[in-house]
Amino acid sequence: MVLCRVEKAHNFLGFVFEGYGSEGEHLKARTGSENAALDGEIAALKEAEPGLSNRQIAQRLNTNPMRVGRVLSRMVEQGVTGVTAVTPLPDVTLGGDGVPVDFEFDD
Repeated sequence: MVLCRVEKAHNFLGFVFEGYGSEGEHLKARTGSENAALDGEIAALKEAEPGLSNRQIAQRLNTNPMRVGRVLSRMVEQGVTGVTAVTPLPDVTLGGDGVPVDFEFDD
């Protein structure tokens, strides 16, 4: 990642190169209690509105769909009542053009 600072020289804003760094150095790390609180919010939202997709839950809670899926799967494994994980689509074979071959949706 490139690090720059904003500088105003002669009434024009511009970027001044500072160096290189890693993205992890600039992201806020969540604490254990923040993670637990987010997990609880995910479960509560899924229980309150079971029709929501992982993506919709993630958007509402400002997190990512993968985290929502992991949290819900873990809760299903632990036997938490009222929580269901989204069932993944079945494996399909793709043709050379990227279109599924001999695939039919169940009605």
